[in-house]
Amino acid sequence: MINTLVPLGVQRTNGVELTFASEVAPTWQIWAGYAFLDGEMTTSPATDAASLCRASGPR
Repeated sequence: MINTLVPLGVQRTNGVELTFASEVAPTWQIWAGYAFLDGEMTTSPATDAASLCRASGPR
């Protein structure tokens, strides 16, 4: 499979990213993180974007 770059237009992404870090003891550190991103294509020069780039994976 060959990776191909397809110019699809302009996208907008809204979301949130949370990180947490703590030192529970002098030799113990805890780090955690979570990110939620909601992307949307706002404009596209393609007449049929689905035929150019098909998403793979569960929806």
